[in-house]
Amino acid sequence: MCSSKKCSTICSLDEMSLDGVPSEFLCSSLSFELVNRGLAAVFLLVGGPLMIAIALYTFLSKSGPVLYSGVRLGKAKRPFLIYKFRTLPIEYNKAMGAFIVERKQASIPPFYWFLRETRLDELPQLFNVLRGDMLLVGPRPIRPEVYLRYCRGIADFDRRFWGKPGLIGVSQLLTPSGTPKRIRARLDNLFQEKKNNAQHTMAMVGFTIFLVLRKVMVKGIYAIWRNLIYQKLLKKEKDRRFYERIPQDETIACFQSFEDGKDVTSHWGIVLDINETTMRLYCNTPFHTLFGSIKLKSRVVRHGKQKVKTAYCSIESWRSIKSDDRLFLRCYVVDYSPLTPFSQYIVDKYILRKSMAERI
Repeated sequence: MCSSKKCSTICSLDEMSLDGVPSEFLCSSLSFELVNRGLAAVFLLVGGPLMIAIALYTFLSKSGPVLYSGVRLGKAKRPFLIYKFRTLPIEYNKAMGAFIVERKQASIPPFYWFLRETRLDELPQLFNVLRGDMLLVGPRPIRPEVYLRYCRGIADFDRRFWGKPGLIGVSQLLTPSGTPKRIRARLDNLFQEKKNNAQHTMAMVGFTIFLVLRKVMVKGIYAIWRNLIYQKLLKKEKDRRFYERIPQDETIACFQSFEDGKDVTSHWGIVLDINETTMRLYCNTPFHTLFGSIKLKSRVVRHGKQKVKTAYCSIESWRSIKSDDRLFLRCYVVDYSPLTPFSQYIVDKYILRKSMAERI
């Protein structure tokens, strides 16, 4: 399945025994396998021109090999090689290990980050489906280093190894990339309890194509506006922010004021826009050094019901800027940092709306 050199990092990881696993999770019919491989072949033909264009751009940019191959764990923890379009520098791939990729840390150019955000870098994995390593829909294959570092102690995480991994992962569609593995495991297990048949696979593939096209259009239009119209035609000053600002209309901020280690009062503000590190907000209360933390509350609608999601963050620094709203006396730019992994998940999913299935 993969070379001995590639698999050397997981030589201590034993293959998983599937004894006692319910047969409906282990056995996939020949027709189901043929449907998966047939659809993969069709998508390779239809998406061939796009894949050639991406490969040609990567080749002409002289950024290294066009394709990346890496070891992943498949059914019963058997290792295999997965293929992707290369979006990271070669030296970063070698040093990455079990760490999660962040754009600023890896210095990923805009085009390659676009490929990662829209999941177009995953298209070569259609060859993995065609070869029989993967299915079109199933839990995403995991790096052995990530499994050993983060996932081995999570309850029922190993259920994903009862079947083949998938090109399309339900938890990857519904949650942002930095979501705690425990949450993603629960989503994947819930999906696994529903029988994965040809009709369900085709429905999930259609839904994913819609989400990817929506993401491509939104990100593409934004790039054209920012780089071509705003900067080139209108001659506006270049936006030097590394991360894209996400406008907010349902998010408020609550500041905790502390004296002698005790929570004294709370003050409220309205978040105008936010990115991964910084937010801009209106507030009638002057900031001072006693503000130690901030609660971000975002109102969301799920299944026709309104809910409030709360993230707890620390205030790293802040500065005052001119307010252009008559109702608010002050406007502040606040650098923040989520206090827990779960708060980071709330920020990414409900406030920054990073998951594929979130409204953009």
